[in-house]
Amino acid sequence: MNSRLKAFEILQSILRDNAYSNLTLEKELKSVNPTDRAFVSRIVYGVVERKLTLDYALDKFLTGKTKPKLKTVLYIGAYQIL
Repeated sequence: MNSRLKAFEILQSILRDNAYSNLTLEKELKSVNPTDRAFVSRIVYGVVERKLTLDYALDKFLTGKTKPKLKTVLYIGAYQIL
């Protein structure tokens, strides 16, 4: 499975269901290729840690309501760029 897709799925679970990031990540990383685990962890923890900063940066470019799945994709992209 693509590591970015797995990070997306984990973040969706965390953001949508208010799941604990460390527990969700630990459970989901078992199905990730060992070489990609650090990458997925960094994206997930980075987005969770910097969510307010990412919201601030993205809100400058977004108008209206953004669908939750799209917002998660934008979080991942913005985190990797910034």
